[in-house]
Amino acid sequence: MIAHTPKKSNSEDWHPADIKAELAKIGVTLSRIAFDAELSDSSSLSACLKRPMPVNEKRIADALGVKPSVIWPSRYDENGEPLKRGRNATAITAEMRANKSKSVKAAAKKAGVSTSAH
Repeated sequence: MIAHTPKKSNSEDWHPADIKAELAKIGVTLSRIAFDAELSDSSSLSACLKRPMPVNEKRIADALGVKPSVIWPSRYDENGEPLKRGRNATAITAEMRANKSKSVKAAAKKAGVSTSAH
């Protein structure tokens, strides 16, 4: 029989129990944050303790008075912006840039404007 090994989170990120403990120290719960944010329940806040969810990460970080990148440094870049996720994140971004470039060139051509450098 193979034992189930729980997926370990990045060692630099705060442990979910530590996040809840810090909230408890200031008298705040995930349920209270959810209520204040007009969410139907706190399940999405609980989920973001394990999975990246930038909107909810910000709600928790705001309650603690820090930036989300302090709590979850593995989920943010050096500018504090959420990292793109998924195996196709880079490819999709490159494809979107290429499509935008094509549409800008097509619009310029239609308007009779040259896009080549002189």
